[in-house]
Amino acid sequence: MCCKMDSKDNQLPSKGEEEESSSHDFRLMRLNRMVLHIAFTVPTKKISSSPLMSSLYYLFTPCVFLLYSLILTAQALGVYQYWGDLDVTMENLFLTTGFVMCYWEGAYMKIKRVQIWRIFDRMDAKPVPDTSDQALRKVHERIVNEAQSNCKKLSWFIFLSVNVGTLMWAVFPLVSLLIHSLSEKEEEAPQETANKPHPYLMYIIWVPYDLTTAHTYALTYLLQVIVYFTASLYTTSSNIVFINLVLHATAKLKVVEASILRMGEIMSEKGEEIGGETGKIARTSEDTSGKENFYGEEVVKDGDTFPRIPLSASGDDLQLCTDAELISDFSAVEGFLVECIQQHQDAIE
Repeated sequence: MCCKMDSKDNQLPSKGEEEESSSHDFRLMRLNRMVLHIAFTVPTKKISSSPLMSSLYYLFTPCVFLLYSLILTAQALGVYQYWGDLDVTMENLFLTTGFVMCYWEGAYMKIKRVQIWRIFDRMDAKPVPDTSDQALRKVHERIVNEAQSNCKKLSWFIFLSVNVGTLMWAVFPLVSLLIHSLSEKEEEAPQETANKPHPYLMYIIWVPYDLTTAHTYALTYLLQVIVYFTASLYTTSSNIVFINLVLHATAKLKVVEASILRMGEIMSEKGEEIGGETGKIARTSEDTSGKENFYGEEVVKDGDTFPRIPLSASGDDLQLCTDAELISDFSAVEGFLVECIQQHQDAIE
């Protein structure tokens, strides 16, 4: 279920337009893309290819927001109607505030879907940064794989915990109604009064019609289920996407940290090698003291050949002898530093 939004910065995909498929495999952000598909935020390639399915897909959001506006009005009327009961009022205000937050998150995801999709494309384009050090690349791959594994675990935990709770909340009023309907006839089920809301709805509302009839109750309950499950879907998708982006951003910073630590190790190794070579040259100069050597000759010691150093060689002369090695070694370190800077820029962007 992978698709790609329009690559132009200021152009939104038109309704029913098929998004172009990406050339790379969306392994890293596949779960996030699937979440946006399920939340009716971005259609899949198959849906976009069908004008009818695409129209229905895009029509879902305005319809569900219209239904929510009706339920929100009924909740506000419920707050006014049952204001004298503190428990009922607090429960109603709690659910009303929660619904507003959930639908606000869903609207934000819908409005910012293009920017979010571009972030997914950017992270999928190069999940593991390029580096010339193979050992470091394995460390980067391990960091990215750990982040992806943590994202899957947290995403499934959020999805199951929220939606299982939502399902239980939706089923409970029906179970309660069934229990009361099967109870003894002498026992009267609680009914809605002027000061008490209807006992077999998912959440408290007040409507100007009779809820005791079967068709009005079924219609009202169905609207509540649609609005409630949509709110659950919006908050689940937004939380999953947000947490996954935070975890992947953390992984990118860990990649930069690993690169900087590796660069320090390389600089330390190069410094030890250069110090060892300089010490050999200095000892060769001391051992050849008092012998006739000419500037074009070489000194052989312990099987190693060194350029001849004048007897009056100073620290500057030793430095000149190792300039070529220093330039070569520090050029490699500078190239590694450039890689670290590029990785850090990619992480903060």
